[in-house]
Amino acid sequence: MLKAFEYIADKNSRVLILGSMPSVISLKKKEYYGNPNNSFWKIMFILFGNEYSNNFENKKKLLLKNGIALWDVLSGCERKGSSDANIKKPVANDFESFFNTFTSIHTVFFNGQAAARFYKALVLKVQDVPELEYICLPS
Repeated sequence: MLKAFEYIADKNSRVLILGSMPSVISLKKKEYYGNPNNSFWKIMFILFGNEYSNNFENKKKLLLKNGIALWDVLSGCERKGSSDANIKKPVANDFESFFNTFTSIHTVFFNGQAAARFYKALVLKVQDVPELEYICLPS
């Protein structure tokens, strides 16, 4: 069973970006969006007008400074390769505790359709989640 990362969030987080499950490369590097071909971090640095840094601590600080939390819908799963289509036995993270802790979050962005699907199927059906705005972005 693959295990995902802990969230990146603090009391100032207003927006949550959710992926489905880290890729093989990300898991190996122990960093969100660790594949150098993934544009997530480059987009974040451009969006907030900062010079790009490849240092993961700097990446986390950028998000937190701008009120962004980052996590994955799944805490674990079985999967061959990195494709979301290969995910088997998905287990959702504990969003009830997360939203009870980070009460300033008002918007959730899904980093692709798979994250949105897993959230809808595994989280919304079993947990009482506060009223939030949900937006699905292209992966």
